[in-house]
Amino acid sequence: MSSSRSRPDRIDRRKVHGTQAEIRLCDSYAHPSYEKRIEIEHGSDEWIFGIDDDDTASVMSPDVDGVEVPEWIERSFRSLGVEVDDA
Repeated sequence: MSSSRSRPDRIDRRKVHGTQAEIRLCDSYAHPSYEKRIEIEHGSDEWIFGIDDDDTASVMSPDVDGVEVPEWIERSFRSLGVEVDDA
């Protein structure tokens, strides 16, 4: 993860498909468009999501068009009442 990440309020670690995943939630995230930030590391893959006040997650990083969010991440977010923005 980049050195610009926020200090997480919570950290969760679990195995996903046999590989350790670390999920960091930053509840107090200072960003004009997002109330929270979720950082996920899984093997060599990394994602950063911004969560807006409508509980919608948007991919902030990797900063590429058409990044595919793995189904296990979408399921995890939905279980928390957060939808992933596919745009």
